[in-house]
Amino acid sequence: MIDATPPGGTVSVPPGTYFEQLVIDKPLILKGPDPAVGEAIVDAAGLEAVPTLLIKSREVTVKFMVFQNGPSRGICIGTTTFPNLESIVIDLHSIKM
Repeated sequence: MIDATPPGGTVSVPPGTYFEQLVIDKPLILKGPDPAVGEAIVDAAGLEAVPTLLIKSREVTVKFMVFQNGPSRGICIGTTTFPNLESIVIDLHSIKM
């Protein structure tokens, strides 16, 4: 869904468990469902030893998501190639690790 979303768009993740690792490389909002409806869980158990969520763009917002069982870091913002990112919002009231 991230790849198909245009820069500045919103990725609305329905409730469910997704066995993958995510890379956000453009400005967007990654939003799970309202907690009253269910949870969007990204489960990286048994996958490659890279972050469960890697953010490589500025102007990214993440909310109402659950990240679990990552074999490496949970959320990584920036890399040596993409340093000093600005306007990153991780809504800590709605993310479980």
